[in-house]
Amino acid sequence: MMANLQNLKPYQKGQSGNPSGRKPELDLRTCIREALKAPSSDSSSILAAMVNKLVSMAMKGNLRAAELIFAYAYGKPKPEEPESVLCEVILPKPIKFKHDD
Repeated sequence: MMANLQNLKPYQKGQSGNPSGRKPELDLRTCIREALKAPSSDSSSILAAMVNKLVSMAMKGNLRAAELIFAYAYGKPKPEEPESVLCEVILPKPIKFKHDD
């Protein structure tokens, strides 16, 4: 069977090949936020349970948990700029050779 011009153009002019468009992608941040809002077994949110666990870990001496709490509650500290240090470099004096002229 030979292809004719009609077979080579499956859509009419101005007609989209995908009329419903691309399916919207799931936004990971939105999915995580919705999951964290869901109630946990003790009727508090999962997010609250996670924060309580993080605080508990920090109170038991977990330094990383404490860093996270302070970073999100008060912001990360800005690194201090090092003081400029001036140093003097002393180079050896050049050696002079006597040339035979």
